[in-house]
Amino acid sequence: MPTAAFFDLDGTLLTVNSADLWVRRERRLGHITRWQLARAGLWLGGYKLGFLDMEAALRAALGTLRGVEEAFIRAETHQWWRDEVRPFIAPGARAVLAEHQARGDLLVLLTSSSRYASEMAREEFGLDHVLCQGYQVKDGRFTGEPERPLCYGPGKVQVAEEWAKTAGVDLAQSAFYTDSTTDLPMLERVAKPFAVSPDPRLKRTARQRGWPVLDWSGKGKVGNPLQAVRAEAQSGSMSLRAFHYSFHVKDLASTRAFYAGLLGCSEGRSTDTWVDFDFWGNQLSCHLGPVAVTTKTAQVDGIKVAMPHFGAIIEWAGFAPLAARLEAAGTQFVITPRVRYPGAPGEQATMFFLDPSGNALEFKAFRHPEHVFTA
Repeated sequence: MPTAAFFDLDGTLLTVNSADLWVRRERRLGHITRWQLARAGLWLGGYKLGFLDMEAALRAALGTLRGVEEAFIRAETHQWWRDEVRPFIAPGARAVLAEHQARGDLLVLLTSSSRYASEMAREEFGLDHVLCQGYQVKDGRFTGEPERPLCYGPGKVQVAEEWAKTAGVDLAQSAFYTDSTTDLPMLERVAKPFAVSPDPRLKRTARQRGWPVLDWSGKGKVGNPLQAVRAEAQSGSMSLRAFHYSFHVKDLASTRAFYAGLLGCSEGRSTDTWVDFDFWGNQLSCHLGPVAVTTKTAQVDGIKVAMPHFGAIIEWAGFAPLAARLEAAGTQFVITPRVRYPGAPGEQATMFFLDPSGNALEFKAFRHPEHVFTA
């Protein structure tokens, strides 16, 4: 029986609540009053806290659309997405989507957002199906009423179950990613719940229940990519801890160009003699000083490699783009990008190279992340 990975939109695939972007745009264009903007702000606050009367809020909001042509809102939403929403796509979302797609999972958007925003999300992220909040339309114009069941709270479970029954999908083996405590019923319904940059209540619940807490914002403050690996391997009962590694470099300019500019690591604290980087959710501290001597005393695939060396295990879908970026920059590989142990549980992509100071790095990606620690 097929399985699915369900994704919330606002605060999950996007780093913001798209409804907030929409109402601010409507106010800027003069389509709503200041009072309507303020009321929308109260609704959004209630939504985040899980205290919103969703049906009352929807009916009030849709009242402003009564009689408006659906085609007009669809066209406006397309323009709004291109102009204002795309900058807020969560940097870490696409790699997770690609990983689920590689496993054969159906990618399903499960959101309280409108059909029109959801259509744009489906196109943007290459999703298979969209489950969202519909608005009643008659003769091409909005009636001012929402479709039911509402795709919110327990209603999301009902919508997902009805779809899963038709699609033949096993919810009990599926995953769900969300930021909101209002989605707790759906998180409890699936086998693999993930809290993505969660609100305080969901963060507390996730920690109590041992659910992975992830951060797709690119800031690296919560979780790391391998939390999902450990959740898959051990049913979400544990999460990996970030490591700290401190080493010498010959100068900070070339170090910044390599780790931030080429590898894409975010810079943290720094002084005139050292700089920190967010290295795939882990902390690197690069200090000016004599670079440690490495010796080619280890062999991989019959090729001598430098010891010691360090690196990261990244997502399978992210390995080829990183390798291509390194190759385009003229990186001298000690071991060129390749796949080892094809067909075996430990099948992995790997590459070795040096930073500008001569420190050795190895990057890996496992086709089946649950076998990272398989003997």
